[in-house]
Amino acid sequence: CARATAAMSASRPASEAMSLAARLRARLGRRLEWRLLAVFLAAALVPLAVSDWIATSVIGGIGQRLSHDRDSVAARAATRQVFDRLLLASTLLQTLDEAQPAERARLANRTVGTAATFAALACADGGDPAWAAMKARWDAARSGGAAPDAARPGVTLRLGTSAGAGGNADLLIATPRCIAILNPASVWEPVLESEDDSSWLVLADDGTRVLAWRGADSPPPGRGPSARIDSFSAHLFLASQFGAGNWVFRQAAPAPAVDWHGIPVVAWLLSVAAATLLLILLAAQWTIRRTLRPLAILAEGSRRLAAG
Repeated sequence: CARATAAMSASRPASEAMSLAARLRARLGRRLEWRLLAVFLAAALVPLAVSDWIATSVIGGIGQRLSHDRDSVAARAATRQVFDRLLLASTLLQTLDEAQPAERARLANRTVGTAATFAALACADGGDPAWAAMKARWDAARSGGAAPDAARPGVTLRLGTSAGAGGNADLLIATPRCIAILNPASVWEPVLESEDDSSWLVLADDGTRVLAWRGADSPPPGRGPSARIDSFSAHLFLASQFGAGNWVFRQAAPAPAVDWHGIPVVAWLLSVAAATLLLILLAAQWTIRRTLRPLAILAEGSRRLAAG
C-alpha cells in the first residue's frame, strides 16, 4: 500500500507537467492561429479601404458635378425669367404711354396692384396727382451703371431707394410720359421660388444691392454648418435694352449629400466592408484550423514516440 501511494505521488507531478506542456502548446497554437488571422485581415483591409475611398470620391464627385451643373442651369434660367418679366413690364408701360387717358386708366386698373406687374404708376398728362412724387423718386434713382448713362432707349430702368425693411432696391421704369414702380413679387418670382436652402444676391455694376434673398432653411453667413457651399453666378445685360447697369446674380446652396434610400453612400460602403471583413475572418479561421490540425496531430504523435 505504501509503495502504491508513493507511485501515485510520483506520477502526479509528471501528469501536471504534461498538462502544463499541453496548455502551453495549445496557447502557442492559438497564437499562431491569431497571427495568421491578422495577416489575412491586414491583406484584406488595405484593398478594401483603398477601394472604398476611391468609390466614395468618385461617387461624391459625380454627384456634386451633376448637382452643380443642374443648379448652374437653374440660376441662368431664373436670370432669363427675370429678364423676360422686365421686357413684359417694358411692353406694358409703352402701351400705357401710347394710350389715350381713358384707355390708360382702364389698363392701369389691370396692371397696377399687389398681384400685378406694377406696384405704382403715374403719367405726366391727364392731371395725375401722383406724378410729382413719382418724378421726384425717378430723379433721385440711379441707373446702377459704373459709367455715366449712355443714350437712353424708349424704356429706361433705374434703381430707387426702397422704403421697406429688406433693403432691396426699388425698380423704376420710365417712358417719355409715364413712370412705374415694378412689383417685386412679380419681377423676382423666379428667385423667390428657389429652394429654401439657397440664397441669392443681385448686384449692379456700381455695387448697388438690387436684391438679397435667403431661403427659410439657408444657414446665416458665418453660422452655417460645416457642409460645403456651392456658388453659381449669371449675368444679366441691361445696358442696351434699358440703359441701365448690368446685373450679376449670385446663388449659394449647400452641396448635396450623396445617399441611397436615405442613407449616405459612405455608410453603405462601410457596412459592406465590415461584412466582407467578417466573412474573411470566419473563412480564414476555419481554413487555418483545418490546415493546422494535421500538423498538431503529427506533433503530438512525435512527442508520444519520443516519450516512449
